[in-house]
Amino acid sequence: MMRRRDFLASAAATCLAPGLAGAQGAWPQRSISLVVPFSAGGSADLVARMFAQHFQAKYGVSVVIENKGGAGGSIGSAKARREQLLTMIPKEAIGPYLAHNSGYDFSKLPARFKLTELNKQIAAANASPVGFVYKLANALGGDPEISREEFFEYGLRTATNYDRTFADTADKLADMLEEEFEAGGSRGGFMMVHPQAVPRDLLNVVDLLVPELQRRGRFRKAYDGKTLKENLLED
Repeated sequence: MMRRRDFLASAAATCLAPGLAGAQGAWPQRSISLVVPFSAGGSADLVARMFAQHFQAKYGVSVVIENKGGAGGSIGSAKARREQLLTMIPKEAIGPYLAHNSGYDFSKLPARFKLTELNKQIAAANASPVGFVYKLANALGGDPEISREEFFEYGLRTATNYDRTFADTADKLADMLEEEFEAGGSRGGFMMVHPQAVPRDLLNVVDLLVPELQRRGRFRKAYDGKTLKENLLED
């Protein structure tokens, strides 16, 4: 079986989901990235930099311009949709989300704490000792001490699958899936799940990715069986 990974097939996305920032608190609270789906030096880049200059002067927040040119601007649009994931869940909801998945109440975390100590408390409470906190401690290495704000920032990235989201063109995503498939001996199949998304993200899988996989002979165009079991057992 191929190794299973999670992907958001937002390749070549061309629009932004409306009304997602309304549930946030005071904004902006940190530097922001402005993705320009074209190379530097063009008219779109010039307009973006003018906007960033005025935005910084008005709000006192740093704006970082990221030029993501290529594929007629679709790569930049896909990158922008990936960044949008971080606005889909209000920060107030991260604690309940983590608590639901680990069985531990994170509402009374101190200003700073060590992840290993927190994980011991989780284990003592008969909650999940190998969940988010355990994985985060392993990812950071050593015996890290982090702030409450940093903890929930990592939680946001986990809740939205941000770090496991692939945003590029359909052919690049197909390249990755094909590489994973061949590394597993060309057995099994492709399994994709999506994080918080809008219908267009799911339609992009059908409209963009599936045809590319079919072109490569990696996705069937027809099924002879009448049931899922019959189709899965086909040679």
